[in-house]
Amino acid sequence: MNEHYISKHLKERVKRALEPGEHIEWLGKPIPRYFTRIARSIYVFGIPWTAFAIFWTIGYVRQEGSGSAVLPGLPFILIGLGILSTPIWCYRKALKTAYAITNKRAIIIYEEWTRSIQSFYYDNLQDIYSKEEKDGTGDVIISCQALRDSWIPIYTEPLGFLQIKNPKQIEKKLKKLAEQGARSEHQYHKNNWAR
Repeated sequence: MNEHYISKHLKERVKRALEPGEHIEWLGKPIPRYFTRIARSIYVFGIPWTAFAIFWTIGYVRQEGSGSAVLPGLPFILIGLGILSTPIWCYRKALKTAYAITNKRAIIIYEEWTRSIQSFYYDNLQDIYSKEEKDGTGDVIISCQALRDSWIPIYTEPLGFLQIKNPKQIEKKLKKLAEQGARSEHQYHKNNWAR
């Protein structure tokens, strides 16, 4: 358990999210990094975007011969700078995120201006898998969320315990939780059927 790396405030939030009869079996958090897999791909896209926006704006200003000609290119430059700052936002998000495995579910809590709690019960843990880097860190993917523009998926965001130590061990814990939940439900239905 890397519980000691989690702020007291975030630990309290996790404890308050627990249901009656629920207890924490593992508590962890992402390892804060600027260049995660997601941040790296977005950042690489931001380099040509920003460069093009700057060069286009400079060319337009020279052509028009007026300082106010910078205005049409300014939004594109700002968007590019926002894209290039993605690693900073990823690092900040990791500092404000906690992961927990309880006897009932997997929980992801993210808190900045608002608190976000995602719960994954045993029936959501059927297709989990892990990705491990050479240094022993990695991700346990529980599901994927498609971000869309109208009806067109533009990006698939992995959901799960990201940037953690020993992802294979955590995957085993989650699979064990899924098996226990499935057995409990089977037993419940068996008992009700017998009545």
